[in-house]
Amino acid sequence: MKKISLALIAMALSLTTYGQETKTLLGGTGTNNTFGFSITGLSQFTQVAGNSALMGGAKAGLIINDKLSVGGYYLQNLNEITGPTEFPNTYYDLKMGGAFVEYSLWSDRLVHLTIPLFIGGGELSLDDRGDDDLYDWDSSYGDDYFFVIEPGIQAELNVHKYVRFHLGAGYRIVNGIDYQVTTGLAGATNNLDLGNNDISGFTISAGLEIGLFRIQN
Repeated sequence: MKKISLALIAMALSLTTYGQETKTLLGGTGTNNTFGFSITGLSQFTQVAGNSALMGGAKAGLIINDKLSVGGYYLQNLNEITGPTEFPNTYYDLKMGGAFVEYSLWSDRLVHLTIPLFIGGGELSLDDRGDDDLYDWDSSYGDDYFFVIEPGIQAELNVHKYVRFHLGAGYRIVNGIDYQVTTGLAGATNNLDLGNNDISGFTISAGLEIGLFRIQN
């Protein structure tokens, strides 16, 4: 009886781990194996200091049981986020990066939910327009560094067994911003004073994920 019970438990575990097939839009199914990995191109619409911002970047991570993903990410602004009127011909430069963890619900279904959490740090600066060096971390107005955490929720579509697409929303929570700039322009003294609330805010995101979500044994 003990051997039969152990055999039934082993069979149940086998069915849970390997028996489920994933529905995809373009065909091509896989079974739930233990590990996988993926790279995702990210785009994000948000606001920075009251101005529209388009962020772009990527994340990459290890996938466990096609449910839990862990890895790293990087984002930076793709547009020139308009600076304050007191500082003409300037724009905000925002960069963020760190780690992420993401949990997927019902990943074998064609459309399912994922719950991501991004944790890391970033840099904010005010730059002069015309500076097209994306990798220049220096600013004539200085910069400020901060901690960021962003929880969210996403709807994800299994396009193919190697490709997924998601749309989602989140909220960026920033701590540590105390960005102050004082300069004299046109005979007047102009001040810029940004805090956490100026950088925190809602986000709308989209991403295309490519990977081996379920590596076959």
